[in-house]
Amino acid sequence: MVYGPHRSLVNLTLFALAKTTNPDFEWVEIGSPKDDRSPCEPVPLGWIPEDRLWLVDRPDELLPDDLSANLSLTRTIRSDEPAEILAQITEFLRLPDRSQQILATRPPNGKPGVVAVANAFRVERNFAASRVPSILTVHRNAGFSVLVGYSEAAGPGREVFDFVFHLDGDGQNIEDWRKNHLVCERGITSGPLRDSRPVLLEDIPILSGVLSRAVPARTSRTPSG
Repeated sequence: MVYGPHRSLVNLTLFALAKTTNPDFEWVEIGSPKDDRSPCEPVPLGWIPEDRLWLVDRPDELLPDDLSANLSLTRTIRSDEPAEILAQITEFLRLPDRSQQILATRPPNGKPGVVAVANAFRVERNFAASRVPSILTVHRNAGFSVLVGYSEAAGPGREVFDFVFHLDGDGQNIEDWRKNHLVCERGITSGPLRDSRPVLLEDIPILSGVLSRAVPARTSRTPSG
C-alpha cells in the first residue's frame, strides 16, 4: 500500500513501484470519467497501455459476489476436493468478472503478475475490510501481487499489506514533490528506509526518474531592468 494526502503523487509513486516490480503490470483506475484528473497522472500521460488499463467507474463492480460463487460450486467442484483447494476456488468465483479477467492474464516475461489499484479510497464505503485478506490471498495464489494507492489517511486495513509506504512532507503541489519524503511504515527492515526513516523522493532513483518525467520543471525568470 502507498498512501498520502496528494493523489497525483500517490498514483505516480504507485506507477513507479508497479513498473519496477513488473513492466507488464495491470492498472486498475477507480473513478468516474467526470472526476478531475491531474495531467501529471499516469493515465492522462498515456503511460498505461490500453490492453492493461482497467477503468472502473462504479466501485460496486469490484465487490465480491457470494451468490455467484454459491451457484457455481455444484458444477465446478468435485465433492472430494481438499478443503484448501475448495476455499481457493470459492474465493476466486466470488471475485467480480473484471477481477477474474485480470487474473486470467499472464505476464509474458515469466515474472509474477502485478495489479496496481489507483484511487482505492473510493471503494472504502462499499468494501468490508474483513474481505480484503481473502481477496489478496486469491491474487497471491494466482501469482499476482496487489499494489494499492490510497490518497487519504489509511485506516486499519493497511495492516493486511506486507509493505506500507507513506508519502509525507511539505510539498502541497505536485511541482513541489522534491520536498516530500517516502516513509516505509511496514515491510522493510534494512537499508535507507528501515525503521520508518523518511527519505526524500529525489534520493530514490526509481521515484525521482518517474516524477521528473511526469512533472514539468519550473523555470525561473530573471526580471528585466
